[in-house]
Amino acid sequence: MILTKSARAVSSIWMKGLFFIGIGVSFFLLIGCKKETTENLNTKLQKNQDSLIQSQQKNESKVVQEDFHDFIEMFSQKREFQLERVQFPLPIQVLDDNFELQEIPVNQEKYTFLNFILPDDFLEYKQNIFIDSKNAKIEQRGLNNGYMIDYFFENKNGKWYLKSWIDASP
Repeated sequence: MILTKSARAVSSIWMKGLFFIGIGVSFFLLIGCKKETTENLNTKLQKNQDSLIQSQQKNESKVVQEDFHDFIEMFSQKREFQLERVQFPLPIQVLDDNFELQEIPVNQEKYTFLNFILPDDFLEYKQNIFIDSKNAKIEQRGLNNGYMIDYFFENKNGKWYLKSWIDASP
């Protein structure tokens, strides 16, 4: 088919027009896709971050909190368990000859087994227990004999540990 000069000119104009339209459409698609991709990435990142936060919260709540009274029962009955749950060297405070508190570090070799389970008819001293989520204290107070010791416990990752005591007995 033979085209006349004017037909070729119209055809050339159409081709150039289509070419520029094609470039324009490609440009807008590229920009539009890139924007959508960025939005998708931001959405995915936010979802992943939210998922990670929820996962961490679940793991934190999965830490089983040991009941202090159950702990004290095991602590008082089993020497091996007690040694595992004491933070050595254990900083204890005792009264010196001038009735002033003096700190003494007790290592595992010098440590003596403790028993916090008292019989109902025990009349030498009374024992009071104070507990919050991270700390506990057992107060032992003598009945007319001057006996006075406070034992301090700490909860770490759901487990209780003896961390120190103060013996203010004369």
